[in-house]
Amino acid sequence: MNRIESTILRHLVHDEQYMRRVFPFLKAEYFGEASDRAVFGCIQQFVNDYNSCPTQEALEIALQKTNLKEEQFREAAELVAGLTTEPSNTEWLTTETEKWCKERAVYNAILKLSLIHI
Repeated sequence: MNRIESTILRHLVHDEQYMRRVFPFLKAEYFGEASDRAVFGCIQQFVNDYNSCPTQEALEIALQKTNLKEEQFREAAELVAGLTTEPSNTEWLTTETEKWCKERAVYNAILKLSLIHI
């Protein structure tokens, strides 16, 4: 997984201020790996249902309800286990997340356009 992706997921779980600022702009399709998308999907569902950051335990339980293949489930479970807190500058991280979202949106649009023309 890309370092910015793991940083984003970690702070969605541990930094409510950050989560509230960037959550509306994040999309599952921005995450390249199925395991990353699954973890984001679990975070997204929790935030939508409870309007707060999920705990690692809640994510572990939610992952068990997904239909991931065995290897993807293992990768997602390892990712959740690694979502430990680290201090970060919220302003910096918000700016980097916005840049990442824009880059991923452009990348996905180009990919879709190239698939249409094949």
